[in-house]
Amino acid sequence: MEAAILRKIRACLRLAASSNAHEAAAALRQAQALMQKHGVSQADIDGVNVHHSTATTRSRGRDPAPHIRQLALLIANAFRCLAIVVTLDGDTSIRFVGYATSPIVATYAFVTLRRQMERDAARHLFQIRIASTRRRRRETYGYGWVSGLASHFTPDTLSPSDHKLFAHHSGFAEHLTCVSHDPTAHLNELSETNIRDYFYGMQGGTRARYRPGVNTHRRAHHAAMAFESNRYV
Repeated sequence: MEAAILRKIRACLRLAASSNAHEAAAALRQAQALMQKHGVSQADIDGVNVHHSTATTRSRGRDPAPHIRQLALLIANAFRCLAIVVTLDGDTSIRFVGYATSPIVATYAFVTLRRQMERDAARHLFQIRIASTRRRRRETYGYGWVSGLASHFTPDTLSPSDHKLFAHHSGFAEHLTCVSHDPTAHLNELSETNIRDYFYGMQGGTRARYRPGVNTHRRAHHAAMAFESNRYV
């Protein structure tokens, strides 16, 4: 389908929102006629504004750790994106799918906050030498960290139609879902050490800071300009 046709239809639909009733009606009729003539659906129109951006997870050839998945879900819900686990050539990443520049900002937030979480966990567990113990305690600390971080964001859940559109755009049938294990539901069953790790993690996540940098805003601005001309892919 030619990009020029989609742009013309979108322009007509924008005019259809005009306060001038005659102009709005004429623009809507033209948009509908063009859609019928070229076999364009509403999903095709909406899909023009759907894009994606990918963030690394530092996981090679395996699913990200559960607390990393929870972080991705938190970020996706905060920026109205769909988060998908993608494994390509042995590297596992998170793909954020959403409208306009949201995926770019979500990617920046995820990478920035993941690094903060990893630094905090490393400082908390620096004396632990046994790899399996360090990995297990880092997971509990990470859950706490994401729980604390959640206080900084207001969820903006996707509508069923947006969810379906983003999933279709991504080309993946499977999207990132919540993991079943949640330490907050089993704190009474955890050891005193695990509970301490969790609450230290919560404190770290509460102190976390997310400030989009100048380059992020610049990239988002250029992307927005490109979206209008349909050059951004």
